[in-house]
Amino acid sequence: VGLAGIMLEELTAMVDRIGLIFKLLGDAQLVGGKTLHAAERVRERLPKFVVADVQRLQSDAIDFATGLPVKAVTRLQDLLAEPTRKALTSYQDELRHFLVLLSSPPSTP
Repeated sequence: VGLAGIMLEELTAMVDRIGLIFKLLGDAQLVGGKTLHAAERVRERLPKFVVADVQRLQSDAIDFATGLPVKAVTRLQDLLAEPTRKALTSYQDELRHFLVLLSSPPSTP
């Protein structure tokens, strides 16, 4: 198992982290769409708006702006951070070396 197993575990973990980022972005899109729809409803009722509706919209907008999109971007930044990039580069180098060893003819005694 050794190196290949370790690389598989690391790459699987990275794929899982990327999947979580995409899920967060998708969830953020849904929440953002609902917030924009609520803003449109308040705008349409502007002449007769209720202060509570505007306050709720403001709260929802703040929750959206500081919630899911921030989590997704933060996780993406963590994924692209220098240590992660160095580890991936190291794994790529080791994988290339491993593939060279596999493709070279076996040595005869």
